[in-house]
Amino acid sequence: MRKRSCGERQWVICTGQRALMIAGIVLVAAGLIVLLLCIPAWAWAALLGVALAIAGLVLICVGRR
Repeated sequence: MRKRSCGERQWVICTGQRALMIAGIVLVAAGLIVLLLCIPAWAWAALLGVALAIAGLVLICVGRR
């Protein structure tokens, strides 16, 4: 007899949790795709500039220690 990883009694609960996790992953992926398609290129460039400035400030703070 093969053992299930979640146990015999909790199999239904475990299957439900897996289904919710898969549904969550699909929703997050769909949201990221919509986000990438809807935000214009200039906004991504501005976001990259902000990220680079923050990275530079972090490096300056680390270098002073």
